[in-house]
Amino acid sequence: MPEDLIELRYQASIQPDVVANPPLRRPSGPTALRTLLRMDFTRDRRLADVQAPTLVIWGADDKVNRPAGGPALAKTMPNCDLYIAARTGHWVQWERADLFNDLAATFLGGDA
Repeated sequence: MPEDLIELRYQASIQPDVVANPPLRRPSGPTALRTLLRMDFTRDRRLADVQAPTLVIWGADDKVNRPAGGPALAKTMPNCDLYIAARTGHWVQWERADLFNDLAATFLGGDA
C-alpha cells in the first residue's frame, strides 16, 4: 500500500467530525443481511490455515463488526490471541491508543 494513501486515510480519520461520527455503520434495509454476510471476513475458511501468531484486538462496543467476530476469529485461527477492549468501538487503535500500543508492543516482543 503506498505511503501517500496511508497518509490520506489517516488524515481523513482524524478529522473531528469523523471522530465524533464515524462513517462506518452496519448496513440496513432490504439487502442488509446479504451485505453483512459478504462483509463478514470471519467466515473465510482460509483463516484456519493461518499459522502465524496473530493478535486480534476487538472493541466490545464495535458498531461495525458484530460482537461475536473476535471470538470467532480466535476459535478459527490456530495461533490467535484475542483481547476484547471494554468501552471501545471500531477504532481501538484510535479510541484506546495507549492500550493498543501496549498490547501490540508486548505481542511483538517489545517492552510495553
